Amino acid sequence: MIIAGIDYSLGCPAIFVQESCYFRTSIKKYARNFVVGKYEIYGSLHENWASPAERYGQLASWVEHILESHKVTNVYLEDYSYGSKGKVFEIGENTGVLKYVLWKSSFADVTLHLVSPTAVKKFATGKGSSDKWGMMEAFEKKTGYNIHNEITPDKETGTSPSSDIVDSFWILKYGEHDALSRNKPSDKE
Repeated sequence: MIIAGIDYSLGCPAIFVQESCYFRTSIKKYARNFVVGKYEIYGSLHENWASPAERYGQLASWVEHILESHKVTNVYLEDYSYGSKGKVFEIGENTGVLKYVLWKSSFADVTLHLVSPTAVKKFATGKGSSDKWGMMEAFEKKTGYNIHNEITPDKETGTSPSSDIVDSFWILKYGEHDALSRNKPSDKE
């Protein structure tokens, strides 16, 4: 079983699979490869798009390609945040296209698991209302690496792409934990 954790967005989607992370950005200086301890992180620029539908399709195809290349069988995707503001319809449309592409994917039987943002935060920090800084601190405590200093030292802590990478890491770790607990024999057997 190979698991991926996806923090999906229009601006900086991130996918963590095993010890590799992939993200998209519109900022050229982040469109490069990073090594943070044992993790290889690959940043790439968004493609040009002529319509929102084309943009959603490009992002979903990018995700599908990464999942296929890693032979992912279980995808843990952060579900909608009901406190979202801004382009909520676009976020929903974008995520809907991804869900459809995963459903129709021809490379494997992919099982999609939706995880609430509060469940991921509680898993990572013990607090379901944790903020980006708390998630970053939990990442550093778990891995020993300060990803902010490695990737975005020129930006405020808790900003993209570091925060998106960290979120996808914790979604992956949540998924690994969930998969283990699903596969444990119960006491009733």
